[in-house]
Amino acid sequence: ARDLHDDVMQDLSGAIVNAELLGRSASEDPDSARRAERLLGALDRIGPRLRAVIYDLTLEAEQERSFPELLEALVGLQRTIAPECEISLRIREGLPTGPLGSTGREALRILREVLINSRRHSGARHVRVGVWASEGKLYTEVEDDGRGFDPAQEPSASAAGGIGIKGMH
Repeated sequence: ARDLHDDVMQDLSGAIVNAELLGRSASEDPDSARRAERLLGALDRIGPRLRAVIYDLTLEAEQERSFPELLEALVGLQRTIAPECEISLRIREGLPTGPLGSTGREALRILREVLINSRRHSGARHVRVGVWASEGKLYTEVEDDGRGFDPAQEPSASAAGGIGIKGMH
């Protein structure tokens, strides 16, 4: 995770700068300008995906960190990736303060998928996350002001999506 962050992300940042410069210098040639624009778009999409992979790797390495601390780091990462989306976090009563092991890791992965879906597919501008525990069970609730979907409809694994929801189940 550290190598990806320190080396690959630096190279990606340099490639983005070079693609921007290429796009400016190709303004006289419409084909070159379009290619530079597509390249810059691809590089811009790679960054958040790479950050997500780094997060997953870091999560595996930080099993001893407290669940609330990892939860706050997850929400902080999503805020960084999508600064145009306001994401609030409310940690309610009863949440264990120590590490949650595999249960905590899975809950964080599911919550990450929900947050990604909320900002990518719903068009949400405001997302509220609540997490609490009661009677030995962990609960999470995510609410946003986006388009929504019919939870009764079975998601497809087609190119249109649905893989993330199937993975959460």
